[in-house]
Amino acid sequence: MNQKGQTLVETMLVLPLLLLVFSSLLIIFTMTFAFFYSQYHLHEATFCGLSYPTNYCQKILIKNMTLLKFIKTKSTTIVKTPSQVIGKMTIALNASDELKSVHFTKTIELIQWK
Repeated sequence: MNQKGQTLVETMLVLPLLLLVFSSLLIIFTMTFAFFYSQYHLHEATFCGLSYPTNYCQKILIKNMTLLKFIKTKSTTIVKTPSQVIGKMTIALNASDELKSVHFTKTIELIQWK
């Protein structure tokens, strides 16, 4: 076998492995980005609940979560009590697979300065 033929055979053997590695890295990057993106916007919406009505903050959270098309927001709640603001969100990372849901909770305690 000549050098060009051997290179072609080796490339055809390694190419599926390279595709698997690169696609796995892309999926890991995408899911990590979705995780941190969701946590950040829930955090911001919960802090928004300190100063604004919770339904306004919840609308902003839903609007921000619709920017990423591959994340399906299943539920969002922001509740303000006299002592704390609680934000909860459940997302599905794959819209076709409801079993892969991630739940986030953010609680902010209100402190009275004396």
